[in-house]
Amino acid sequence: MRDNSGTYVGGSVSGQGIAIGAGASARASIHNAADQQRLLKLIDELKAEIQKSSMPDAMKSTIVESVVQPMSQDVKEPEAKSKLESGLEKLNLLVKASGAAQSELTAIGSIAGTIAKFGGIAFHTVAPFLAGLL
Repeated sequence: MRDNSGTYVGGSVSGQGIAIGAGASARASIHNAADQQRLLKLIDELKAEIQKSSMPDAMKSTIVESVVQPMSQDVKEPEAKSKLESGLEKLNLLVKASGAAQSELTAIGSIAGTIAKFGGIAFHTVAPFLAGLL
């Protein structure tokens, strides 16, 4: 017996970031120049907040060089959303281990949450530690 379970979509399907079927995936990019500029500004704010924090200098450098700076390039990539998600996951882990003061973590989390919201990313899923600070 053949298994015909699932969902049938009649007609045509169009739009951005659509994935249909088992194992399907979609790429979500940020083509709008204004959106890219807004995200770049938020990433710059995140970098500034990290740099002025009380984290050890080595931790600041690691976060800025391995997470924040690449996010600035990721905004322009075809898979911007998934790359930003990955960056926020890394940020979550590194900031959690950073030893920064609660008020600094809240500020960093707030900026990262805005980046996630603006990029259409489930912040509480990719960065649960930072999301828990808000």
